[in-house]
Amino acid sequence: MCFSELFFIKEPHDVTVLRRDAVVLDCQAHGEAPIRIRWLKNAVTLTESERVYLLSNGSLFISEVESRKDKSDEGFYQCLAQNKYGSILSQKARLTIASKLLCLFKWP
Repeated sequence: MCFSELFFIKEPHDVTVLRRDAVVLDCQAHGEAPIRIRWLKNAVTLTESERVYLLSNGSLFISEVESRKDKSDEGFYQCLAQNKYGSILSQKARLTIASKLLCLFKWP
């Protein structure tokens, strides 16, 4: 029997973005193919949409971050990689949506 360890090459990291910005959360796993990647948001399986989807390398792309009270992308994300030998869960990455800050400059 040959065992092929499954491990992450890239894991997601905490990120802060402005509302309506695009963001990529990294996830790349190595091991015996096929490797299936799924994403979790706040420990619940994330459903892909036209705005939120998996890239070919396993990373998650959000084309326009939302921050409405009824629908916000803010939260904790993890990727789950699986192959025939088992599964691994990435570290948690927090996606924070920043408020636009007004910068005041004092000119001489």
